Amino acid sequence: MTARVAVAPALAYAARFTPRAWRRAPGFILAAGAGIALRALAGRAGPLPAASALLAAVLLVIAATALYRLALRDRGLTPPGALAGSAMRLAAAQGLLAALTLIVGAVLLVVLLALAYAVASTGAGFVASDPETWARAAQGRGRWVLGGALAAAAAVLAWIHLRLGLASAATIARGRVQALSAWPLTGGAVLPILVAVVAVNALPAAGLLAAARWLTGALHAAAAASVIALAMLPLNVGLMTYLYSEATSGAGPTA
Repeated sequence: MTARVAVAPALAYAARFTPRAWRRAPGFILAAGAGIALRALAGRAGPLPAASALLAAVLLVIAATALYRLALRDRGLTPPGALAGSAMRLAAAQGLLAALTLIVGAVLLVVLLALAYAVASTGAGFVASDPETWARAAQGRGRWVLGGALAAAAAVLAWIHLRLGLASAATIARGRVQALSAWPLTGGAVLPILVAVVAVNALPAAGLLAAARWLTGALHAAAAASVIALAMLPLNVGLMTYLYSEATSGAGPTA
């Protein structure tokens, strides 16, 4: 199946959906932002960071579920049981995608390590039992080979992520967990989807970079949470909703 992707209308719909999400689901968005802020303030050591990361993930999944239900079905955000069921299916789909990414990433890592070993073994100062010597032993053309291989591995992971990028929308729309079954929805459309994803996240990403550069502590946490919850979350839900509707019906939503 070859998906048809119109980038400009998809971006326009994402922009229209965002204020609608603010009006219809402010509680979910603010809760997700609070979870992200708590995680940013929790530090890196001890049980609190792990608990805050789990809480932030749960709140993000619930908020994303609410926004997808709003965008795809426009049935409101009730009853709570239906919302909870959709959230559990979305969490399962995201878990399957994360597991797939880990498996592919592990395979690619093994390939990269084998290539690094082969390249470094021809250089001076190479000690097979000491991986710290591998980088120093790789010289000249070998480093270009390793750099190209690393770029190719990153491209493979990005390609898989884009091919499965409509899994969340499909899960909510179809009412069942979708992971690899969402693969056909993006056939032949990876490049325009990439363009759309980069375009819709460019300004929020710039905001995150500015917050990281100029703010610290609670102000940085609040700014990052605001950008992710208020901008990135609804914009990406709107974008993926449009792309899913276009892939399945040939036309994006108009609301």
